Amino acid sequence: MKTTRIALLAMLLMAGLNSIAAVRTAPDPTMLPGTWHYATVRIVADAMPDNAAQLEQRIDELLQLSTVNAESCLLKFIDDKHCSFGVGSRTFRLTWKLDPADCAFNAAYGWFKVKGQLYTADKNLCLLYSPSTLLMMMRFMCPLSAKKNIDEIDDILSSHPGMQLAVEFKK
Repeated sequence: MKTTRIALLAMLLMAGLNSIAAVRTAPDPTMLPGTWHYATVRIVADAMPDNAAQLEQRIDELLQLSTVNAESCLLKFIDDKHCSFGVGSRTFRLTWKLDPADCAFNAAYGWFKVKGQLYTADKNLCLLYSPSTLLMMMRFMCPLSAKKNIDEIDDILSSHPGMQLAVEFKK
């Protein structure tokens, strides 16, 4: 009986630690102003695939081949309402809003609105979108020559249901 209780308590403790680890923290507004450069991608999933590190590396390679790199992929916070996001020569000035309670990040370019999450990872920012939103943005912003790379990223995400990609930026 004691062994069962101890095992149950251990399982509850581990579940609690896992849920705490998944908690995301919105960035402090004072850290946002300025230009943020693409750093890498992070896999976000309830059940991380065994080969998560290899998948992140492969997706980062595909993004680099699609012109998404530290020099070309920039997120710039201009003030508390405006930012710009761009890949290569395609840059868009957006209005934005962040809800610190759940890291909900809403950006709009005219009638075009995109919802995701913006949170911190150490001193970096992570921008998390659903796979369909991320792929749609990539198809719009990356050159046509990147189509096969974007399709491969789509295949990777499709073969791992529940997996998302957070794009990490650093100053």
